[in-house]
This record gives sequence, structure tokens and C-alpha cells, in this order.
Amino acid sequence: MANTLKVNNDKPIACHKKDAPILGLYVKIYKFWLECLETFKKGNSGVHIVYCRILYEAFMKLSYLLTEGDTAMRDFRLRSYRKRYEIYKKTGSKGNGVSFIGNQKFLEDIAQDGFSLEEIKNTKKSDKNFKEISEKANKDSFSKEEIDLIYDTAYGISSDAIHSDWGELRQLYLNIEESGFVTPNIEDDSYIHYRVIIPTATIITQTIKTFVSYINKRKVVIIAGDNILAVVDDIDRVFSLISEYIFDEYTSTPDKYMKI
Repeated sequence: MANTLKVNNDKPIACHKKDAPILGLYVKIYKFWLECLETFKKGNSGVHIVYCRILYEAFMKLSYLLTEGDTAMRDFRLRSYRKRYEIYKKTGSKGNGVSFIGNQKFLEDIAQDGFSLEEIKNTKKSDKNFKEISEKANKDSFSKEEIDLIYDTAYGISSDAIHSDWGELRQLYLNIEESGFVTPNIEDDSYIHYRVIIPTATIITQTIKTFVSYINKRKVVIIAGDNILAVVDDIDRVFSLISEYIFDEYTSTPDKYMKI
């Protein structure tokens, strides 16, 4: 994945500001993928799920922005300043150094991004929630029912890990004994089954293919792009076979997977 961020294996790619959200999301996905691999190897299930959840949301936003185009990307950048503008309004007249530095940085940032204070002031909150973004991003690949199920499982349940829901605490941070007492679970799992990381690994292959194709269309040519895509296609086929095997095992011996 790191090679897709270079033009000829050493020089980093550069893109126009309007494409910057795509590049930023891609780099975030790359960095969180490295963390997903690290926590998977260590058997740190709780942190692994959090990283995968964050990566999934970045992937959905990336897919949505690519589907919707330049206007959506500009709105994405513009709306990101809404909260900072609210802080600016509330602290602009205060004389302490923290507020001054924060507000000066805010004004410099919007100027660098090509926005005016008036534009930020008049910006409305997006009328699309994350579920609607997921539907738009997946509309050509899945049915409405499948998208709803993907949202509820990949985004909805995994949100437990972000918000410290009881379902997550019960399964990953506590041991419920047969006696009914509860003890702390402070040890990492010695082993996490490979099926846990396959969905995220598949997201990575899809992200690479989408990103390389998009960047090359923008004339920011990644020299090794075609070779990278060929390798990723081969990896994707392997992941598909593994997923089919796991599904068959769920069907034939479901008890095998009662624990993560």
C-alpha cells in the first residue's frame, strides 16, 4: 500500500487541493491498517476492533466522496470547520493566550484552504448521516437490504467499541465466571482467528484499487500502478476463497466460532 503513495518508488505523489480529502483518507486508512495488523498479531482484540471500526468509516467516506465528486469534496473540507468556528465565536473576545493561538490558527487554516470566514459562518451541517453515506457509497455493489445489514454489523455493532457499550465490555474486558461473579480480563488473547481480519484486509484491497484508478485518472500517474493492481487482484481472489471457506465452516460447524 505504501508503494501506491509514490510516483516511481521514491518520490511521493502530489495532488491538487480539491483532491486532498481523498489522499488524506487514503493515508489514514494505510496508517490504521498498520495498527490493525499490529494489534492482530499481539492478540489485542479490543484495540483491534476499534482500529478496524475507524478504518471502515474512513473507507466509507472515501468511497462516498469518490462517488459524489468535486462538490462533495469541497463541502467535506468546508464543513470540517463548523465546530472550530463555534469555538472562535465564543472565544474571539477573550484575551487569554490559548484562545488567541487557537483562533489565529483557525483563521490561517481557512485562508490556506481558500475559504472565507463568511463561508464558514453560512455553512450548514450535512443533511446526510453515516448510514445515508454508506448507502450512496455501496449502491452499485449491494441491495438496500444488504447495505442495511452491512451497516448494522460493520458500523453499528463495532460502534460499541468506540462508545464503550456494555456488549463490548462484557465480551472483551470482563470474565463472567460460572459462579456469577465477574473478574477483570486484562490479558491479551494469545490468538485471534484469521477470520477477524479478513473483512478489513478486503477493504484494503478495494481501497488500493479505487485509489490507484482515481489518481491515475487525475493524471497523477503511479508508474507501478498497473502492476500493483494486478497483484491486488490476485490477493483479492485469495481473500474471496478464504471467505468462502470460512462461510462453509460456519455452516457445517458453527460451534467452532463461538469465541473470537
